[in-house]
Amino acid sequence: MAGLKYSKYIISTARPLSPEFQAKAEADRKSRKLTIESTHLMSVDDDIVEGFFYVDCSWIWSGSAEEPIEEPHTHDFDEIIGFFGTDINHPEELNAELSFYIGGETIPVTKSCLVYVPRDVEHSPILVPKMDRSIIHFSGGNGGDYVRKGSVIEDY
Repeated sequence: MAGLKYSKYIISTARPLSPEFQAKAEADRKSRKLTIESTHLMSVDDDIVEGFFYVDCSWIWSGSAEEPIEEPHTHDFDEIIGFFGTDINHPEELNAELSFYIGGETIPVTKSCLVYVPRDVEHSPILVPKMDRSIIHFSGGNGGDYVRKGSVIEDY
């Protein structure tokens, strides 16, 4: 799309995860015996497109997690986190059971949803004790770069 002024705003590849981030995440996954299988679909932030907020998307396609996915952490920005079911006849149904921790509360989730997390509010872990169908997961925030505070894996 050479010569098109706004073509840089069409993001069609996932931001590569650094080898350091991948190694930390894999070691963390193995130490906690997570069976969740997923594909990192898409991501963008200020490093990819100057001035862009951060957005990250994954397809969680199998497994379960009695152990937490993610550790409790905070951000210096507001964040939106989404979980969407993939049943085309009932997209409102997650077809999974999640437990989402936010601000000292653990909230059960069984429907497709968006979760607003204000800046500096601790959130995660996420537990997935049951998943009958794949889930589309995304997160986004008005910070230019994704940085976690208080987690073993600070950022990517």
